[in-house]
Amino acid sequence: MASLEKEINSQGGTAVSYTVDVTCVEQVHQAATKVQQELGDVTILINNAMFVRPNDFLRIDVEDMRKILDVNVASHFVVCIHSQP
Repeated sequence: MASLEKEINSQGGTAVSYTVDVTCVEQVHQAATKVQQELGDVTILINNAMFVRPNDFLRIDVEDMRKILDVNVASHFVVCIHSQP
């Protein structure tokens, strides 16, 4: 992300990246608030969080499945909700 951010900024655009634990609603909320204060409304959101556990599907334990669902499904909802104006 840093190289893309640098490239966009060097060409006159504005790009900022944030590192956030997307499974933590409070961190997402804090980051979204910071973005709103520093940049205004979000017009483009790249929400590319993903978690995989290489394993046979039937061998994944419940905790790993919860993490997969939290990161790959629930976090996208949370980030979108907190990123709207």
